[in-house]
Amino acid sequence: MSAMSVSGVLSTLRALGTAPRMYSHRGQPAPFPLGTSVAPPIAWVPENLEQAVEGRLPSDLLQLWQEAGELRLFEDREYGQWGLIIWPPRMALEKTAAERTDRPDQFRRADLLVGEFLGDADQLLIRCDPMLSDFGRPYIVTPIAPT
Repeated sequence: MSAMSVSGVLSTLRALGTAPRMYSHRGQPAPFPLGTSVAPPIAWVPENLEQAVEGRLPSDLLQLWQEAGELRLFEDREYGQWGLIIWPPRMALEKTAAERTDRPDQFRRADLLVGEFLGDADQLLIRCDPMLSDFGRPYIVTPIAPT
């Protein structure tokens, strides 16, 4: 099975439409309708983005941000208790800087928070240090768990 390109994934997500609809999870219907939206690209690209993360952005993440300003995936728009938001780059930098200040012992150089899960405090982190074996790998992190 071949991997789908970032553009292909975004096309598939856009094709879902923005209206909430029922999905199933592990063969069971979700308890409420979920919506997905892909914001258009924004003129953002801070020239110092890679310098700000002290590493290198994985090419898929860079391409994602070049093609979509923000992603709101399978979002419970009624109660806000379900879904994943992939932030725009500027927000990712701001959130990462704030977390580094609050939890400096739990972040490696070049860790970048890129999103949050609705309904709890979990966040999506990407390793941006090309010298590490897990470069580009996503991690789900919580405020009380080391990354």
